[in-house]
Amino acid sequence: MNQQIYHQTPDGDDTIAEDTGPRRRRRLVAAAVSVAVAGTVAVASAATLGGINAVSLGADQAEIASCESQGVTVESETAFDPAAASGRGAYVVQQVKVSDISRSCNGQTMSVTLAGASGTALAEMSTTLNAPGNPGNPNNPPNQAPIEVTLPVSPTPLAEDVARVAIVITG
Repeated sequence: MNQQIYHQTPDGDDTIAEDTGPRRRRRLVAAAVSVAVAGTVAVASAATLGGINAVSLGADQAEIASCESQGVTVESETAFDPAAASGRGAYVVQQVKVSDISRSCNGQTMSVTLAGASGTALAEMSTTLNAPGNPGNPNNPPNQAPIEVTLPVSPTPLAEDVARVAIVITG
């Protein structure tokens, strides 16, 4: 049975304050259960986004040592190409020489990108770095010379268009 509580306001009016019967309590319990279920569904949904779960979630940090800490030297070889620039002729980059590469980078892969002023790649090359070896004579000390690599460029971009060189050594 529903109960209604009447009370009188300061100006003398009678008002119904609230329904506190069993039906009202059932509605409150139902609302609380609905909120709890909706919250559980939202949490369960969030836990399944992208396959993330407690087993695969984590973070860490580690220092990644570079094999080259002193920097490298980059030179380009250009040549006049009469067919370049729509037949008007222009200088193009034919080769890139990268030198002064640390021997500790031996066996790693070096990628070189020639880019325009906007950062657009004009040519990309890569190679495995191979340090010059010791000829095997026990009286000769091991060769400590840095690695030097000359890469042919293809396609050959106009020299005037090359504004940046990016080098990445991985391995």
